[in-house]
Amino acid sequence: MILSEISIKRPICAIVLSLLLLIYGAISFLYLPVRELPDITVPSISISTTYQGASPEVIETRITKTIEDELSGISGIKQIISNSRSGKSWINVEFKQGKDMLEALSDVRDGVARSSKYLPKDADDPVVTRDNGEEDVVLWLNLVSSNMDRVTLSDYANRYIIKKLSIVDGVSQVKTVGALEKVMYISLIPAKMSALGITVGDISKAIGY
Repeated sequence: MILSEISIKRPICAIVLSLLLLIYGAISFLYLPVRELPDITVPSISISTTYQGASPEVIETRITKTIEDELSGISGIKQIISNSRSGKSWINVEFKQGKDMLEALSDVRDGVARSSKYLPKDADDPVVTRDNGEEDVVLWLNLVSSNMDRVTLSDYANRYIIKKLSIVDGVSQVKTVGALEKVMYISLIPAKMSALGITVGDISKAIGY
């Protein structure tokens, strides 16, 4: 009633107020940012486990399924996606929007720790990383050297470059592709081993394998 009374008794004031609202709305519309595809961070955590020489079936039953069973009870999980292939298990846990990621990361690590006692002893420890769920590579670095071979260059990258990049704020994970590691080949002579009373296990312990 008050607005209608003012509009009737003071038409000039009502016109001025309407014009001010129109001008303010037009200015706000011009400076309003519009994004068709806004950046939405997917709250997700990945668990990767390496088990050299294992078939996809073994990876699925002894690693992937074991870890998933421990993660299924965590609150706030939207979905769990896994991939089991030869020698490698990958699990992505996507949480609902609004989930505290520090709490989620702690819960996932606790679940992985509980499952570790059921994993094969020869398997590597599971690696838990927080990412955007898309596995997008942000940066590729190609290393080339005129005085270092591929093995030495790979060792240099693992010792210095990866450590430096891993501590950069915002970096989730640093991986090497195409790296070569030093390998020692040992040829066994069964006749001499038998004469000396040495077994393969003794040789493995001697070289610390």
